[in-house]
This record gives sequence, C-alpha cells and structure tokens, in this order.
Amino acid sequence: MNILITGGCGYIGSVLCEKLSRNHQVIIYDQKKSYPKTDNNPNLVYARGSILNKWTLNKIFKKYKIDLVIHLAAKISVSESMKHPFMYHRNNVTGTKNIMHVMKKYHCNNIIFASSAAVYGDVSKIPINESDPLKPCNPYGLSKMKDEHIIQNANIKYFIFRLFNVSGASDSHLHGIDNENPQSLIAAVNKKIMNNQTPVIYGDKYKTNDGTCFRDYIHVEDVVNAFMNIIKHIDTLPSGIFNLGSGQGYTVLDIIKLACELHGVPLSYEIKNNRGGDPSNLLADISLSKNILDWTPQHSLRDMITSDMAFRKKV
Repeated sequence: MNILITGGCGYIGSVLCEKLSRNHQVIIYDQKKSYPKTDNNPNLVYARGSILNKWTLNKIFKKYKIDLVIHLAAKISVSESMKHPFMYHRNNVTGTKNIMHVMKKYHCNNIIFASSAAVYGDVSKIPINESDPLKPCNPYGLSKMKDEHIIQNANIKYFIFRLFNVSGASDSHLHGIDNENPQSLIAAVNKKIMNNQTPVIYGDKYKTNDGTCFRDYIHVEDVVNAFMNIIKHIDTLPSGIFNLGSGQGYTVLDIIKLACELHGVPLSYEIKNNRGGDPSNLLADISLSKNILDWTPQHSLRDMITSDMAFRKKV
C-alpha cells in the first residue's frame, strides 16, 4: 500500500514509519525540516507540510495514490490547551477536516486516527470501555472528540485508537522524542532525576489512594504493534474504536517511586498546584482491542521507565 502518515516525524510516527516501510511505500507528512532516515530507504518519502495547508495536502494526494492515511499530527498538551483553546481547535479540528476533504476528493477510503483517552474526561468509574460517555474536561480532549465525530461521519472505513499515556522509547526512533520538553510523565521524571533535579507532582488532592493522578501507561512499541495489526487485516476488519492502554494503573507518586528506585536515588519530589484539566482517574478496558485486533501489550511499567532511561543516556 501507499500509506500517508501525518506527524510521521513524531514520537509514535517515527517508529511506525520505519516498521511499515519494510513492506509498504510510506509518505511522511510533517512540519519538521527533515526526516533523518529517508536517504537510504527507498520506501520512505518525506514531504514537509502542515495539515492546515490544503494546497500541500492536495499536492501529495495528487502525486501519490494514497491507499491509507494514518493521522497522528496534532497538538497534544493538556496544559497548553487550557491556555490556548482556539489554537487547539484550529490545529486539531480544522486540520482533520482538511485531511478528510482531500481524502474524499482523491477517493482514499481508509484512515487510522490517533485519538486520546482525554475524550472520556473525569470519569466516575474505571476501567473505561469504548461505549462509555465522552465528557472531555479540557480543550485537547474536546478537539479529539470532535475529530472522532468528523471521521465517523465521513463515510469511509475508520479505526480510531483512544491512546492512554504512551511512554517508553525505542532504538528505532530516537529522533522522534522531544528531549527538551518531554510530554510524558515518565520522560519528565527521568529527565529530572538524571539532571539531579527534583521530580514535580502537579496536585495531590485528586480522588485517588495517594491524592495524585491515576493513569494507564502503555509502551510506544505496543501502540505501534496495534497499528500494525490493523494494517495487516485492514480488508477484513470492520470500522471501530479501540482503547489502547496496558489495562494497569499507577499514580504519579507510584511512577516517581519506581523511577527513583531504578535510578538508585532516594525518593524525592516537589508538590505544586494542579494544572487544571487533569482528570483524577483514567484506566483502560482493553478487552475489545485484545479480542478484535488479536493484540496484547507486552511491556511493563519497568520497561517503559528503563527504555526511556536508556534513550536519555544516548542523547
């Protein structure tokens, strides 16, 4: 297949691009200036552009007969979305509308979309399954919910992954991780500890057993494997929405405790005010993904922390 990956230079995209390019033609569409590994791989093509630029999107679809779009490009920071809600709507929602418009024009009828557990909001029960109501409590989650609705109403085959906290690192995508401004908690905690700084907890008054936010963490390699399973069986699978998490939950304090242990340093942390927009509890029911996609996460929390540590020692 000819597969277009928006945000292909990013955290998930850079792993996915290299795995898919072994058997498919992959067109990477991203705003970054370059993609480091396209020169020596004839199945990887890099095209610079924004999902807000319809002209560039049209140019790509006209040049390549795109069979499948994997839509990963998005702004993803909850705290940033609280400060700049319009920017999140414009980039995430308008960008998705542009992609759907161009897909329809060029008769591309398959999309895999990276949504987020943020669409669920501050839930009253855990674990969460895909049929639970969507009540996002921040502009980021709201933008992803709107994207889902746009895609579901586009009359094409779709697969929507509601990603929980994607973490860890892979040797194949060192260029995809933002070392300066890590988005995941595990990456932020590791960076603090390795720089001899104190990890930060934003809020300790949440409705959890230790007062810190409770989350489901999943290794980036497990996320990519779920995408690969979809692609392998895309002709026979029906459209659907799937949670991607580990099915295991940990508090922020749990993460810091284990990270300190693995680094061999005394437990230390600083508590600051919560940032707003953060739900207390998010834990995935992943039974649908297991049953329909024949997929099971293989990596533990320890794997996520140690793989990210290994990445940070290289940079």
